[in-house]
Amino acid sequence: METKHTPGPWHVGMRPGPMIYGPNGEQVADMRRPAMVDDDEHKANARLIAAAPELLAAVGQLLAAFDSEIHNEYDGTSLLDGRLAEVDYARTLIAKAAT
Repeated sequence: METKHTPGPWHVGMRPGPMIYGPNGEQVADMRRPAMVDDDEHKANARLIAAAPELLAAVGQLLAAFDSEIHNEYDGTSLLDGRLAEVDYARTLIAKAAT
């Protein structure tokens, strides 16, 4: 998957903050605008945004693990049995983030 967004990791900076910064100090998102939510929720939203690249990578790694380890070595059943909808949903979300 080609990454079009600023590569992670991202972090929240509080000066003049809250702002989301990339690994080289580049500004990714400015959270200083007045929010329609309270301050704690606003900061929590900033933390979630900052975690987005790592969350995206983690889901990608989980899907890769599923793809490479589809069958349970003990009984030959698929690790994806009953989970195909969730895997498809994860793939859809990764594609959505990449566009």
